[in-house]
Amino acid sequence: MVSEVLLVKDISQEVIGKLNANDNETLLSLLEKELIKYPENASIHKVFIEMMVQNVAGVI
Repeated sequence: MVSEVLLVKDISQEVIGKLNANDNETLLSLLEKELIKYPENASIHKVFIEMMVQNVAGVI
């Protein structure tokens, strides 16, 4: 539970409104590559889900 709270806080404070379009695209690309390499890693899925919840541009 604590890690999920930190994830929400990190995304809202460090991603939303902080990254320009190119940096945001790079972040999403790197996360996607990690997800493809390690599909069993629940942490990566949680990051994507939280980014969707917070309407991060380009995540869908």
